[in-house]
Amino acid sequence: MGRLANGPDGWIAVDFDRTLSHRVHDSGSISVGPPVWPMVDRVKRWLAQGKNVKIFTARVSANNPTERWGTPAQQRELIEQWCLEHIGQVLPVTAEKDGYMLEMWDDAAVAVEENTGRQLSPSKVEGQPPTPFDELNRTGLPWLGSDQRPNFGFID
Repeated sequence: MGRLANGPDGWIAVDFDRTLSHRVHDSGSISVGPPVWPMVDRVKRWLAQGKNVKIFTARVSANNPTERWGTPAQQRELIEQWCLEHIGQVLPVTAEKDGYMLEMWDDAAVAVEENTGRQLSPSKVEGQPPTPFDELNRTGLPWLGSDQRPNFGFID
């Protein structure tokens, strides 16, 4: 059947801080950072192509442990004004994903191959993803026992 996201309501999630805008959230003030122009340009291109884009940010989460940076409603208003100024239109702002999310663009995301768990992009926790040679060294060649390693005539 395929993913729900393949339908007409599919959307692209774009993180706000450190992806679409420079992070200033740690400043202790209710503010937003300046644009990350390559990402803003990408979002504008998607919108011109008729794609659905939403801002995906913890700033509007009801689960924030503190209102040090303002309420979710205040953050939503700041982000909407930022979008109007820098993108030319207000984008939907959410802290939730659903079955229609096509993909997420986020500085903290790690790409994983679907249905395998195989890491495809660098991780701040686990580092670089394994290369095919790393996998070969870990598992051995399929026609050899896992404890045997091939010798291709290279220096051991």
